[in-house]
Amino acid sequence: MLQKKNPIPPGLKESISAANLNIISGGTDIKGSLESTSDTRLAGRLEGSMQIEGTVVITENGVVDGSIHAENINVSGSTVGDLIATKKVLLTDTARVKGTIYAERLVVEEGAIFNGECQMGHKSEAISSKFVATSNGADEQLAERIA
Repeated sequence: MLQKKNPIPPGLKESISAANLNIISGGTDIKGSLESTSDTRLAGRLEGSMQIEGTVVITENGVVDGSIHAENINVSGSTVGDLIATKKVLLTDTARVKGTIYAERLVVEEGAIFNGECQMGHKSEAISSKFVATSNGADEQLAERIA
């Protein structure tokens, strides 16, 4: 009997409490910016940016067309746009990512597809902090802030 993969990696599962978790289920399409102070799990589709104070989990069926800024970003689905994490980005074996990744740490599982650039370490942290300090949720201003 095959077991379904858990979209939330071990270690993070304990840190995401049900009381503080936003769930955007499959079949849900959102156009615009999503901002939250709670961890967020996306199984639907988002056209726009995400700014989350916590962890973002994009499930295998989740699709994001826009930038994601969070403490940790875990991708099992598809993203087109910048991933900006103050701590860690995890690309699971089913992830399909196109864009630039800014993170302190990056984990890429065998099978993940990543087309783009990656900046890690202290420079990445400075870029991420600058984004948080000046962000008003506008994706088009992101490129100017990180240039």
